[in-house]
Parts: sequence; structure tokens; C-alpha cells
Amino acid sequence: MLQSGVPLARRVPPPGPGTCKNLGFCGHPLDDKLPHKVCGILALSGFLARPSGRCRMRCDGDGGKERPWVAPVVQATGAPGEGNVALGAIQQAADGSSILHGQVYDEDAEGWRPVLLKRVGTSSTWQSKDLTLELPLEKIAKILPSQVDLKKELPCWPSALRKSLEAWPLKGPGTVILDPHFFTQRAAALALLGGPVVFPGAANAMGLSSTRCIQSLNKQLSGRHLRSLFCSEAGNLEELLASIPASLRSAHFDVAAALGRGMASEDPVVVQLHVRCPKSKQRKLKCDAKPLRNCYCLKSFQTLITLVEFSIEAKPLELQCESASWTCGAVLRHVAPGGEAERAGCRVGDVIIKIGDLDVTQIPFDDIQDQLEGPDSITLTLSRPKLADKIYLREVPASDDALSSLSGTPLTLQDLVPSLGESFGTNYVYFSEQTPMLFAGDGGTASHLHIDRKPLLQFCHVLHGTKVFCVAPPEGRAPGPVVPWAEPGGRPAHEAVLSTDTDLPKGASEWLQREDVSLAVVRPSDVLLFLGHSLHAGCNGASELCVAVFHGAQPVSYMAQGVFGPAYQALAKRMLAR
Repeated sequence: MLQSGVPLARRVPPPGPGTCKNLGFCGHPLDDKLPHKVCGILALSGFLARPSGRCRMRCDGDGGKERPWVAPVVQATGAPGEGNVALGAIQQAADGSSILHGQVYDEDAEGWRPVLLKRVGTSSTWQSKDLTLELPLEKIAKILPSQVDLKKELPCWPSALRKSLEAWPLKGPGTVILDPHFFTQRAAALALLGGPVVFPGAANAMGLSSTRCIQSLNKQLSGRHLRSLFCSEAGNLEELLASIPASLRSAHFDVAAALGRGMASEDPVVVQLHVRCPKSKQRKLKCDAKPLRNCYCLKSFQTLITLVEFSIEAKPLELQCESASWTCGAVLRHVAPGGEAERAGCRVGDVIIKIGDLDVTQIPFDDIQDQLEGPDSITLTLSRPKLADKIYLREVPASDDALSSLSGTPLTLQDLVPSLGESFGTNYVYFSEQTPMLFAGDGGTASHLHIDRKPLLQFCHVLHGTKVFCVAPPEGRAPGPVVPWAEPGGRPAHEAVLSTDTDLPKGASEWLQREDVSLAVVRPSDVLLFLGHSLHAGCNGASELCVAVFHGAQPVSYMAQGVFGPAYQALAKRMLAR
């Protein structure tokens, strides 16, 4: 199960001994003392429940007004008071057992803490280390909500997405249980046909780890640079990648900034290899060659350091190029030991400047791939600049990967940023009241309730391989792959950033009105779902709104920047005012 911690912050204690067990109306408005809504993976909820300060009775609201529902509170042996366990969700564990997620009131801490109770065999008894609860499945089916209105439950979700989800049949006794693959298909179709899909406020509402990770990193850095935190002694990208925690090796750095511009090696190396093979072998190899995936997006590098000529014999070049973003240039991220590329002199971190006589620093990576996978001998001109004094983390892996246990590696991301443990160091999954009700499961009756083992609390992490767009550069740095968003007064903000190498066309106002061009206003903590080379989701962690521009399904510019920045801001405000 994906580890996450979005605690249910109930604001009132449970009813004490002697409290009326029947629902009643005491006349008190609920105002800000409402406990948070529990949207469990399978929600066990149907009414309001809070103790009244005056009559100490549980009330269901003020005269029939519709209120957010919360999980029912039931009695368990081993905890103080009556109605002392708030039910949250039922999970089918990997071993086939059923787990009940709930919360119990802790009198010492004067707050609610999560608890997991395991069902004893096929009985109605649920137990944890300290608690015992009698809860028949028939009672669970009774207290489930009788009907669900997606428009009511998901008011901030795009209406087109809601409508596409409504076609999915309800499973279980009136509970919305959506298949994650179905959701992915619908969202991808919308992103492909209609441009980006925005989930307003979703990052904060779902407690996505992306924003917390960035904030924790910034706090841990305390003004230092990432290079001083990871590896201050690394002289080039190869040494940096070999030194950082394994949990961050799949992260993407701002390579154009990290490698600098015009930094030549004091001892240029020129390696030439001339080997040719029969046409038949070339054709066979082209079919068997492994595809090169990912690439780093680079600006122009003028320093030419290494000249290497390759020929493909009985196996591919055995190197991989990776991209931090979308369009131009490539850097070698992996060179197989003993392979053709290594024997020719290639090293991790080398920047491909030319293929033959063709300058590829501004050529789309797909075209570079085609050149590298061709059947003929190729000559690569490589640049091997040193690392700059500062490096910038551009994207980091999803939290479950970044915080995974690393055998034989003494340092993990959680070691680097201890405060992350506060967010991810729990085995409990809870949903806050603003969390979209998106559940994964398959069960027609209450006796077959189960869910997907990966909760969709962080659906964009789990389903779409989220790229966490990371911190902005310091004040004064020239725009590049990481583009600062200027706050009022010109001060750059730490934010979620994604940019491209291409400027918008001239006559932007006319171009923006084309049918195949779409814009999305992305406010702070909004989650943006879009289709690049694959389905992606990112969140705006900035303190200001931004505008995402798409040409068809491809992102053109994320964040208002450059000469069009002020115009985008004005456009965004007009769009929001409608």
C-alpha cells in the first residue's frame, strides 16, 4: 500500500459517557466545529455527528440543511468513552484479509489518531493491538450512503470529466467505486481532445507529497545549494549521479544550468573508431536494437570536447539519452560497461553536440533518436563540461519511489530531509474533506468489498508517473529550463516550473485563438493533467497563478514567461473573472 499521511483533523472530542446515542437536534449551528469529512476508499458514512457543547447530544445539523457527511462513530472495547472510533474505509490486504481504517480519540493528546483494525477470519470482530470492535458487514452496508451525486461530491472537477465518469456503473450498495484504468482512459481522452484538464486546488486538497517535498527540501537546504547537500565534490554530471542517493538518481536536474555554458575541459579527448559491418547485420541489428528512451532538454553548447565515431556491429550502441523536458538536445545518462559506446570513449554526462556534421543542440530528441538508431556508422561530437557551482533540481520521482528502502545504500532522501518522515512515515491512508471521491474497487455486495492496493489519494502519482516540477532558481539567474515566476516587486518565487525551449510564435494573440491551441489558468495548488509523450500530471506550487499553453496535446509553455508574461497575467485574470 502506498504510504501517505493526510490526517483527518477532527476538531471535537467524541461524546463522553452518558451522551445520548440517538440523533437529535439541539439548535446549535455547526459553524466551524464541523469535523472533517471522511472520504474513505470505501466510505462508511451517511450522517453528521458531533457532540453539542450545550446538551452534549449528537446532532445532525441545523434543521435539515445539507451538510458534509462524516463517518459514523461506533463503540470499541479498549478506548475511552462511547462512540469512540470513527469509521473510515475497508481495505482488502494483500494476504486476503480485510482491514478497517478508522480513527480513535486520544485523550492524552486531545486529538484523533489513526487506527487499523483487522477482521478476525470471517467473523464480525475487528481487532487492533488495543481495540476490539464488533461490526457486522450487514451494518456496514446499512450505513453506506444510499446514493451519490458526482456533481455534488465533485463540485470542482471539470464537468466534462464528471460526465465521462458518470457512465461507469456504481458498484456496491450505492457507493461510487471507480476503476482507475477507466478514469485514466477518460482523462487521457479529454486531455488529447480538449487540451489540459485542471483540478482546482487538488494539490492541497489531496495533500499531495509534491508540494510538501519541495517545501521540505527548501527548508532543509536553509539557503544552501542542492550541490552542497548532495555532493559538493562532484566535478561532472557522472560523478554527481554516482554520489547522490539512489532514490534520486531517476530525478531530473536542470542540465543546462548544471553543466554551464562554454566550460571547456582542460584536456580535450578525441577518440575515433572505424568499424563497418555487412548490410545484413545492420538491418538485423536495427530490428533488435533497444529503443533509447528519455532525454535531457538542453540549450546550445558551443564547446566541442570529444570526437567519437561509432559503427553498429552485432549489438546496439548501448547508451541511453534522457530528457528533462520536451524538445531539444540530448545528454548521455547511461553508458553500458564494456559496450560499443564506452569503448569509443563515451561517458555519462556527455552532451551530444553533433551527429556527423549536423548540429543537434536545437533538434527535437525524436529526430536524435532516429539518427542514433540508424543502420550506418555515426560520428558523435560530444561536450564534457564541468558542473557549475550550483545545480537545480527540476523534477523528482514520486514519493513512494523516493522514500523506498535502499539496500546497501546508507543515505536515502528521507535521511536528507528528515521532515519528510512526518508526512510519509505512516501506514494509514485518510482523505480530507476536500478530497475528490475517487475510489478503486470491484465488489457488487457488502460481503465482497475491496479496493485497489494503491489508494488514489495521490492518483496522479500512482497512475500517471507524475513529474514533480521543482524549485525556482535564485534572483538574477537568466531564464532557462527552470524559469522563475516573478512575484509583485520582481522577487522570484519557489514554485512548480516547467518550460520549453521554443518561444511562442509572433502574433501571439491571433495564434492563441486557433482551435488547436488551448490555455489553462493554473492557480496555486491546482493540478494540471495533460498529454505529452504520455499522460502527465503536475501541480502549481507557486504563490501566483500561471497560464499553461498547449498546441494540441503538446505543452508549449508552462508558466507565463518572457515578453508575453504580463499579457498572460492579464489574460488569466480576465478568464478567472468570467
